[in-house]
Amino acid sequence: MLIRYFFLSMIIFGSYSFVEDWNSDKLFVEWNTSTLASIEVAKAHGESEYERFLLQDAGEAMVVFWEIEDSAVNSNSIRYQFLETVRNENVYDEREWKVVEEVRPGQVMKYFNFLFIPAKKGTYRVIKYRYLNGEWQKIGEKNVALNKKDFSDAHLRKPYETVITSKKTTVSQFSRMKVKSSEFYLQTTFSDRSDLSKVLESLF
Repeated sequence: MLIRYFFLSMIIFGSYSFVEDWNSDKLFVEWNTSTLASIEVAKAHGESEYERFLLQDAGEAMVVFWEIEDSAVNSNSIRYQFLETVRNENVYDEREWKVVEEVRPGQVMKYFNFLFIPAKKGTYRVIKYRYLNGEWQKIGEKNVALNKKDFSDAHLRKPYETVITSKKTTVSQFSRMKVKSSEFYLQTTFSDRSDLSKVLESLF
């Protein structure tokens, strides 16, 4: 009888044994590989030599700042540190979570990460972090009205336009402990008319 109840509870509530354990090393490598591949695709489709140059330059800069290589694990990387922050704070939904990274230019470069976790239908809980003094510091959180499609490349990417400043944005989607996608954007290829862009500009 006890065995029957055990298996019944597994069917109804699910079993943790079917949920892949958190693995920062694996996620880190997948994340980097996906982002670097996105930059290469953007370069291949760049409409001008200058756009391709900017993508090449941005890609090289991100590799240095993130301290990443395609298949190498670096626990000192700010990306790895962010994964550990998410894991330690247990602020993610194993089925779906998203990370938007922003690098904002200026006299002092500013680095922000936004963690999006599904809340009720049509709503995400977003937590904003800033990288300061060698660590990711939580700034605040709130619920925002967004849908899955608002994170898709089709809704976010637009043709390149010349601009003086160059904020860089990466939109990454995770599910079942895997990286589904990680799209890299120059400032003017990230649509400022998208719902996601408007949410990012309005936060905190």
